[in-house]
Amino acid sequence: MTTRTRNHRQHQPDPIGVLITLLIAYAGTLMASPLQITTEVGRNTPPLLVTILHAGGMTPADWVSVLTLLYLLLQLGLVGQKYLEKIRDWWRGRHGGGR
Repeated sequence: MTTRTRNHRQHQPDPIGVLITLLIAYAGTLMASPLQITTEVGRNTPPLLVTILHAGGMTPADWVSVLTLLYLLLQLGLVGQKYLEKIRDWWRGRHGGGR
């Protein structure tokens, strides 16, 4: 009978395994909120975007260059429209008033 008692004690669950299982279960309850899920997606989007772009065959430095050129074109479009109107008004005043 003493053999049975010793074998029964050896089949107790591993404390580290129980701790890991409880931590995983607790982490799953933390991610249940839609706000927290959205926050985690937002945190992971930049690395995910860089990974996808890198898989497209271009290095991150190439993509930064492309995005910088796009930004420059957008800024030129915004600023250029403002000054183009001023140049048109000046041109009309100069040539329209002389005739």
